[in-house]
Amino acid sequence: MTQQLKRFIDNNLLKYSEFWIVILIFFISFLVRLFRLGYHDFWYDEADIDISARWINAYWNAPLHKMLMLPWVRIFGTSEFSLRFPSLLFSFFTVVLLFFLGRRFFNKKIGLIASFIMGLCPFHIWYAQEARDYSMVLFFGTLSSYLLIKAVKEEKFKLWVFFVLISIIGTYTSYFYFLLFLGQALYIIFHRRFGLRFKEIICFMAVIAAFLPWLPRFLKKFCYLQQGFWIPKPTWQSLIITLENFILGYNGSMALYLISVIISGILFISAIWALRQTQELRQSFMFCVILLFFPIILAFIFSKTLFSVYLDRGLIIFSPYYYLILSLGILSLNRTLRVILFAMLTSILLIGDYRYFNDLMIKPLVHRMGTYIKKPIKPIVRFLEDNVETKGDILAFTHEATT
Repeated sequence: MTQQLKRFIDNNLLKYSEFWIVILIFFISFLVRLFRLGYHDFWYDEADIDISARWINAYWNAPLHKMLMLPWVRIFGTSEFSLRFPSLLFSFFTVVLLFFLGRRFFNKKIGLIASFIMGLCPFHIWYAQEARDYSMVLFFGTLSSYLLIKAVKEEKFKLWVFFVLISIIGTYTSYFYFLLFLGQALYIIFHRRFGLRFKEIICFMAVIAAFLPWLPRFLKKFCYLQQGFWIPKPTWQSLIITLENFILGYNGSMALYLISVIISGILFISAIWALRQTQELRQSFMFCVILLFFPIILAFIFSKTLFSVYLDRGLIIFSPYYYLILSLGILSLNRTLRVILFAMLTSILLIGDYRYFNDLMIKPLVHRMGTYIKKPIKPIVRFLEDNVETKGDILAFTHEATT
């Protein structure tokens, strides 16, 4: 049986020895997401899960995550561990999916390195341990890109159907998905040299049509945000900070962020240098560049001209393509530089993980807009339960998040 398994792996996936490296990466990625999953108390948006899930009809954000959590809390309860576990699963399976995405775009080694980076990335561990929709939309966004590329290359009708279905799920999971969807459409336009095929037009139109029933609530949200929102308008520095956070999340230091920029810059140049090899490599690189930079720049321009929606946690859906580009850059270096830069990148990821699990967060708010260490709320709740009388006592809150 072992020899049969070895032959199957060698023929269908990768070398037998590499197979166990992949399994090890997946195993570590799962463990770091599971470690202290329920340690921190809920913060405001997490505590809102159970309440908003019961009032979907009055909800104006994309509803699918809330709809998923409604039966989940009925079965598994509302503990921190329970409510965060779906995010862990979506994040972990995105790491697995990224390996196959990189293998499809480039080769198995690039897929391996990219999944390794995402697996250890503090940014992804943060949202794998938060009961929000970010890991969920990340998974469906990555899956839709994988299906799109397979559909374009293999020209199978069922792949286009799956792409449409997953894209519809994505649009109902987070409104940021539309930026990815536009990037995918832009790539197809360039790939076909502005000669889109009829079935491709129908597929993209079907996704848009499927969202129309939810459009009134989307417009309600749009009008609400147009009147003013707490997110400040981004600056040009915000674009660099986004890429820094894609590597170190909110738990880096100024020195670590600087090192990440230097490493990323070298690897990006190395990736561009590698494009001279084949046309297919250039097409795969272009796909990653479009799905990384076009949606982020679109969100930036929208936030500068209308109202700000520029939050790095919403942009997490575009991070896999960054890791693929960096992985291409690593493999394009000579052996010595490859080992040095990969070791440096691994080191800062591990330091970032250490800082994350020890609640070490950089002080300037610019790197962690809208986020903070989840503080212990339960002792306050227990004190109030034990000491506040039902008659005569008045309980006042200074902010709704405290409630």
